[in-house]
Amino acid sequence: APRKTPSQYKYQLTAYVMLAEEAFKTTIRKAYIYYVKSNKLIEITITDHMKNHVKYIIKQIKRILSQEKIPKPAKTRKCHACDYYKQCKQIIPNL
Repeated sequence: APRKTPSQYKYQLTAYVMLAEEAFKTTIRKAYIYYVKSNKLIEITITDHMKNHVKYIIKQIKRILSQEKIPKPAKTRKCHACDYYKQCKQIIPNL
């Protein structure tokens, strides 16, 4: 497991928590990330700030989809390791 849980993992977990809360009409304050390779279970406290950030990201995604404009990616070394690299490369040849 990484020394510090990456924020994108925490926000993905928060999104799952929000879906579960809505589906089961309950409040969830803690959730877990399990790292298979290291056999580590990490407890994450789900905060209102995290939920608000997820809502903000969802709004941004909806805005992008409604405008049908793909934002320019930040050229970083991370692109080549990204799961969506091949799809982006088809749309943005100079990536």
